[in-house]
Amino acid sequence: MLTVLVNGDRAWMRYQNSEDDPGVTASDPHYAQSEKVLYEFILNNGHRVSYPLSQTISKEEASHARIYFFQTGEKAPWISWRHET
Repeated sequence: MLTVLVNGDRAWMRYQNSEDDPGVTASDPHYAQSEKVLYEFILNNGHRVSYPLSQTISKEEASHARIYFFQTGEKAPWISWRHET
């Protein structure tokens, strides 16, 4: 399963093997020091969620990763992934 949230030019992405799997989230090493800077996403139901900037990637990169997922069923190997804790 692939979950993608987009706001402006940034995206948050999580890859899971099943609903019970906490999954892995995409991360951007360029923003590794930006854990305190939060990036907000608005869900379809109106709720807002925020993730550290380091846990977001560019929308363009997320778009390529989404296409790769639908073609192969796997997470994009060129993206840095971190395990959810």
